[in-house]
This record gives sequence, structure tokens and C-alpha cells, in this order.
Amino acid sequence: MVSRKVAETPFPMPFAQVIEWLVTIFSLSVPLLFSSWLSSTYAVGIFSFVTSWVYLAMNEVSRMLEEPFGGDSNDLPLCLLHWEFNNRIVQGRYARGWKWDGGKGGKKGKGRGDAVSPSRLGYILGYGG
Repeated sequence: MVSRKVAETPFPMPFAQVIEWLVTIFSLSVPLLFSSWLSSTYAVGIFSFVTSWVYLAMNEVSRMLEEPFGGDSNDLPLCLLHWEFNNRIVQGRYARGWKWDGGKGGKKGKGRGDAVSPSRLGYILGYGG
């Protein structure tokens, strides 16, 4: 449910644009600030580059985290995760003698099939003893 909320809630575009502008202004003003504090030109260049690069890198990482479910190489492999999750459920059910009845009511005939409680599901997936 949380992943669905993250996927469907867009990051406000004006806020993202303001962040881009502020990082750009910061990167342009850092050399001026460092030049007033340091006397060495090399130190100003090195400190300006490192400081600006850190802020630009953090901004880029935040942009990648903004949409974790896309098709980039850094995104979550949702199809694989979903397949593995379903496969573990099915293997757990068959290993314990359960049969899939296609949701038609199960052995007890109460219309619920062999419903799995959250604690039982955790046991099936290997998270409990």
C-alpha cells in the first residue's frame, strides 16, 4: 500500500524547479564566498567544486528516489519482486498440502477458501517460526 502511495503521489513540479534554481544559485555563489575567506586560488577552486558537487549529487539522488518504480537501472524490479512473492506463497501452500481451488470456496465450503491470516502468511513466507 505504501509503494502505491509513493508511485501515485507526484512531487510538486514548482517545488522541484525552485530546488533546481536554488542549487544553481548556490553553486554560482560558493566561489565568491570562498574567495572572500580563503587567499589561495587553488583552495577556493577545490572547496567550491567539492561543495557544489555534493549539493548537485544530493539533488540528483533525490530526483532518482522521487520515482523508484520506473524503468531506469536504479529502479526497483517490481515484476521480479511480484513474481518471487507469488511464487513463495504458492510453494508454501503446496508444501503444506493445500490445494488451489481457484477461489471457489475451498475444503470447508464457506466461500472463503483456505484463507490465510497475516501471521500464517508470515510463516509461509519464512518470516516466523
